[in-house]
Amino acid sequence: MVEQGRRARARGRPTSLGRCYADGKGVEQNHTLAATWVSKAAAQGHVEAQGYLGFLCQDGEGVEQDDALAVAWWEKASVGDHAPSQCNLGLGYMHGHFGLTKNAHCAKIYMMAAAEQGHARATREGIKSRNVDRLILDTQALAID
Repeated sequence: MVEQGRRARARGRPTSLGRCYADGKGVEQNHTLAATWVSKAAAQGHVEAQGYLGFLCQDGEGVEQDDALAVAWWEKASVGDHAPSQCNLGLGYMHGHFGLTKNAHCAKIYMMAAAEQGHARATREGIKSRNVDRLILDTQALAID
């Protein structure tokens, strides 16, 4: 597996090597090295790495826990249609998580984008239509009061 990681790195895919370190597959598990390799790929514009780095920042694995930085990486990944990042941003806007202010419109945009790509969580929770629409109606009712 170490050889797989080396080949992945040689092909310009440091995300794969980062995942090996994160999961301890073929190498000793090391979240700091995982974050280092994933960061390199994210900086090169790899969408999956950007999304994964957001999760590392949110969880504080291999890097200091930082919700604002997690959101920034998810936003970059979302531009590249990374459905897990879109779902996390949608949930963040829906519930006010990760330092985001509740915003029903943003929640709907992100969750619909993730659901349209078949993202299981966005689809399973019915957020694509019913729950987000209900949130918009609830938010509008609060604004009127």
